[in-house]
Order: sequence, then C-alpha cells, then structure tokens
Amino acid sequence: VCYLMEEYYFLGKITMNWFNSMFSSTPATPIEGDVLLIDVRSPEEFASGYVEGAINVPLPILPLRFQEIAPDTARQIVVYCRSGARSGMAQQFLKERNYANVINGGSVDSTAVLVKRAVVR
Repeated sequence: VCYLMEEYYFLGKITMNWFNSMFSSTPATPIEGDVLLIDVRSPEEFASGYVEGAINVPLPILPLRFQEIAPDTARQIVVYCRSGARSGMAQQFLKERNYANVINGGSVDSTAVLVKRAVVR
C-alpha cells in the first residue's frame, strides 16, 4: 500500500508539473504599457466579446500574418482565446520564431484583468 501511494504521489507530481508548465504562463502581476493583444479565436467568437484594443487573428491565420502584425520580435505580446489552449499554441508558435515577450493570457476575462482593460461586448 505504501509503495502504491508513493507511486501515485510521484505520477501526480509529474502531472501537476506538466499542467502548471502548460497553463501558468500568465503572470500574476498586471501588465501595463504598450502591449499587442492578439485574440486567436474565430471572428464569430471575437464578435461576441473581446478585450479592448485587441486584434483578431484566428489561430489558423496566425502563421500567415504574424510578421505583418508583429514585425518587432521584442515587443510585448499577449495572446488569448476562450480557455487558453489555442493561445498556448499561438504562444509556442511565436516563441519558436524568436518572439521573446509572448504571454498566454488565457481567456478573455483573465486577459482583461491582466492588462487592466474592459471587455467589449
């Protein structure tokens, strides 16, 4: 029984470490100043509500337009979606192309809090 508990604890710790690494890229402190907000949801989702000042670049379109939208790889960028999954993929895509300051804001609401802006509905 003790062995099984240790094994369960070990696997749980690995699972939680992986989970945290995937979803903890949103900083705890709000972001202020010049930040590029990219909403990677569909145009229909964007129309239902978005963070003030955000531009809509659906995830499938991002690889075609990222250099046009964000030519400065040092600029601070916050990507977000409905849950953080698509924005996590967008963050990874941009980081692989040497964008140094990309944050996964997660959802619309969490991003609005992060950047201290209103949600436009």
